[in-house]
Amino acid sequence: MNEDDEYLALVNSIEDPSDDERPKEPVAKKSRVPLPSTAPKKPRQKTLHEFFGGSPAERTPKGNSKKRNRPVTPKVVIAEATPEEAQRFLNNMHRKPRCIVEEIDITDAANQPCSMERSLLASSERAHLRKLNANKPYFAKRIERPGPSTSKPTIFETLKLKEAPPSHHQALFSKNPELSRLYGGCDEESKRSQSESPPKALWDVLNESKFYDFLYDFLFADYESIGSGETPKPIPTTCEDPTYGWDTSDTIRMPFSTRRTRKDGSSQAEFVKKCLETLTAPQRSIEDVAKTIDLYQRQPIGNFDSLFDLFNKRLSPHLKAYYLNDVIPNIAKLALRLNEVVTKPIPRLRSGFSSSATFSQEQVACLLANAFLCTFPTQAFSPHPKTPFFTFAQMFGRGRKCKVEKLRCFLHYFDCVTKKMPTGLISVRRLCLNRFPDFLSLETQFCDLHVSQSGRIEDTGDKMLEIDFANKFIGGGVLNSGNVQEEIRFTISPELVISMLLCERMSNNEAISIVGSERFCDYTGYGDTFQYRERKEQSEPVSRDKFGRSLCEVVAMDATNYARNVYMQFDSDLILREVGKAFVGFAHLDKLHRPIATGNWGCGVFQGDRELKSLIQLIAASAQHRKELHYFTFGEKDFARNLTVLHRSLQEKKVTTGALLKLLLSYKSSPERRLSVFEFLKQNL
Repeated sequence: MNEDDEYLALVNSIEDPSDDERPKEPVAKKSRVPLPSTAPKKPRQKTLHEFFGGSPAERTPKGNSKKRNRPVTPKVVIAEATPEEAQRFLNNMHRKPRCIVEEIDITDAANQPCSMERSLLASSERAHLRKLNANKPYFAKRIERPGPSTSKPTIFETLKLKEAPPSHHQALFSKNPELSRLYGGCDEESKRSQSESPPKALWDVLNESKFYDFLYDFLFADYESIGSGETPKPIPTTCEDPTYGWDTSDTIRMPFSTRRTRKDGSSQAEFVKKCLETLTAPQRSIEDVAKTIDLYQRQPIGNFDSLFDLFNKRLSPHLKAYYLNDVIPNIAKLALRLNEVVTKPIPRLRSGFSSSATFSQEQVACLLANAFLCTFPTQAFSPHPKTPFFTFAQMFGRGRKCKVEKLRCFLHYFDCVTKKMPTGLISVRRLCLNRFPDFLSLETQFCDLHVSQSGRIEDTGDKMLEIDFANKFIGGGVLNSGNVQEEIRFTISPELVISMLLCERMSNNEAISIVGSERFCDYTGYGDTFQYRERKEQSEPVSRDKFGRSLCEVVAMDATNYARNVYMQFDSDLILREVGKAFVGFAHLDKLHRPIATGNWGCGVFQGDRELKSLIQLIAASAQHRKELHYFTFGEKDFARNLTVLHRSLQEKKVTTGALLKLLLSYKSSPERRLSVFEFLKQNL
């Protein structure tokens, strides 16, 4: 049998899979090409182009690539499609063909089933637009922020509250009579009293501000029980909402909420409690602690290198045994008391509103214990997180050497509070100013300036208002590997970390004030050279107000990051932004009239110009009628001397804050811009 006969035999043996009973197609002998089939052909499926009335596209020769890629203009028959459908097709004919709208079952952030309809054609349209605009400047869509406070604060006085706060806050906290009068309540009498007078806070210090109207003042501890010498009682005394507002986006999702469930429907909260109960007993090794923490994680942490390094290499055998047998079990016991200590949902201090939240130091310690043991669930964020992550998981992992030293600071804090729990209160206050003065027309003279080459801001204690060079997400990388000014301040005073749970990202017209925190340890070094040091016992007792809060006040205000374009910071709008930010942070919230302790704000990794930033802060402090500004240069002698000389010249020539600001705004467009800011001012004053 020759090659042709083998080929014919193979062709004759092939059957049509679509119809086994159909007779075989006749094939001509000595031919490799089968004859045309006598069976009826299936109708060709119309393309989307033909469905809308277009004629089939003609083939173009393979040799001409330009003609092959040339689009064919279809003829749309309006009778077969609506004008909208026809136009939609014309706009999308060269994109992905139209697909059937799919219905996809998904789960949202709360693990609740929901249904979402998605058009694949719309997805292809977006992909096509992204491809077209790949080389064009991108302008992000502006997100609608919450409106300004209904009280509309001005620079000179606090206006009356015109309407009741949103109903969802009332629904969450209306069961508490003490809080109901803070935000207006739901009854007509409360609304009528609000329209007659400004809202009243629980203590005078919040009423003394001329700039802010605290729309919400959330109180979680009974301040009247402080005088008994015991820890303040929670408000309310027992938990009234075991879900802790799980399904409400304005509240924090709590570890032991009854709505926290596992995939099989069982209670995740109860499982976490059982795991923590095993930690209340003395532990054999830190590896056992890590395994227990990993049991109740949604995604196992896995990496505990920094924690292992601390216990297995850095701690003495005596201190290691003490932490495993006493401190960690006490942290677990404190964490298990969360529902007993915090008895109602915790709201977020939202961006765009001046509001405050006050906790007892015991409540703060309990929340921090749960953060240390990584019990907090994933928060309901949409579409991006607005608050920092409140967990120590990232600090436990591999990273910089400073993580180990920061862990020592936090463990020392838990050792102190579990031995003797402090009995004071801590207030976190979000400051939002919606109207600023005309800084360029201010005729204010400059306040006194004291420049110090040595010393640290945190060593001023309660004698000054401490400025935190903050990240827009307060706390920055304190629970990770960050270790500059803000992170160090939060590490030696761990109670400041509670603000990370409450506060959303700061806007340009906002600052955050934290009153009542205590310092528990000391340190040496900076960045990678940071090391824990035990603090010497203080001879003087901690100064407190009548509500048991220590007089220490830390104000967080974020600077603009100029690392990508250093010269951009001399733009007029960015200078005014920094002046406004400092103006908010330097506001008077009490009658103590304390000096301000600050330094090179935003001049580290953000690469701000220290000469410019020092003058911006001087303008803002003078505009707020502060008496003194203490500036710490951290060992920079020449800069300290030049700043002192320039300030003396400003006072002698009686230069106003508005005049100095005008000169700073003209610096970038001046032919003398190659000079430093100080040299430029010396030639133009």
